[in-house]
Amino acid sequence: MKYIHPKYKSTIGKTIVLWFFNSNRYVIADETTNKYIELFLTSNSFDDFENSISIYNPKINSKELYLDIESFLIDSNKIDSQHIQQKYSNLDQGYETNISYLYSTFTKPIQVNYASQLLKSYLHPNLSYLLEKNSFHFQLSFNILENDEHILLYKNQEFQYAFLKKDYHKLQGKFNFLLLCELYNKQESDWLGTFHASTLGNEKEALMLIGDSGNGKSTLSALLMAHGLDLISDDITAMLADNLHVYRNPNAISIKQGAFEVLKPYFPKLDSYDDVFINNTKGYVKYIPPSNTNPKKFDFPCNKIVLVKYDQNTPSTSLSELNPAKALETLIPESWISPNPKHAKLFLNWLETVEFYSLTYNNNEEAISKFKSLFSN
Repeated sequence: MKYIHPKYKSTIGKTIVLWFFNSNRYVIADETTNKYIELFLTSNSFDDFENSISIYNPKINSKELYLDIESFLIDSNKIDSQHIQQKYSNLDQGYETNISYLYSTFTKPIQVNYASQLLKSYLHPNLSYLLEKNSFHFQLSFNILENDEHILLYKNQEFQYAFLKKDYHKLQGKFNFLLLCELYNKQESDWLGTFHASTLGNEKEALMLIGDSGNGKSTLSALLMAHGLDLISDDITAMLADNLHVYRNPNAISIKQGAFEVLKPYFPKLDSYDDVFINNTKGYVKYIPPSNTNPKKFDFPCNKIVLVKYDQNTPSTSLSELNPAKALETLIPESWISPNPKHAKLFLNWLETVEFYSLTYNNNEEAISKFKSLFSN
């Protein structure tokens, strides 16, 4: 049987990242695992593989390893067979929705029309600080509709996507992506990817914060913004392929209820912001608007990634270099990366330039100081 090799391989520190074209899948491997895969791919038969393994590591079960690698390669090359949604027709020009808002973003005004209060709750709280009460001319509009099965997303009356109702988070991601395309006059194919990360800058460069939900990423982002840093994006950070810069995203910072008291001293208007119920897991959140609402610069180089974790039991706040594998295991699974092979290569090349850090904190002031020390200028 002929197995499909990874199309690209990149070495980042002692971590190897493999990219498979068919599945657009990135696999993180250590040096030993990568060696086993290489021996498998260069063997003409199981006997060849067994002979090679007996030299490299005579103690390992070659048959079991052979079957594991075979299964791994088959799985890694599976084409993503996402359910293709029904193609809905475009809207009639005279179509009206129940709820309509005008938002004044930093590059162009937009109108978003919602068919229900529930649909409004998925998008409006993030953008409510941009609400424009006076009528103005706009060239960009979105319609958010629904039927018995799907949530429907339209741009300028043209159908874009349909999502199962339980997948409302996909609506949020796609709406945000389409909005960024319009704000910067780009096509979806121009972007290298969108990362599940918050990003802050100092007018010259940007640093990316990653971390699992509940580890204090958004809270720290808000504190850093309150201490003079510029919020480039919260939760969704987009990178353009042409220049490998991250781009400003107009979303507000989503803050969970447990952080309200911590942030009150820094945001006097916090109590006046609406409490928005997300789900039984996340509970209520508030949205803190970016402090820089009239930016002059919209894109920044970004070559540092910080894995953030709030731990009240840690003896002291610590900042240290991080094994790239640990950072990538957090960054890659929850990000969208373009399937274009040129973009995949650019992404891997960019990762080779990135410095990875771990910031574990229990003291806000110390965390702010240590984070700021990572900026080059």
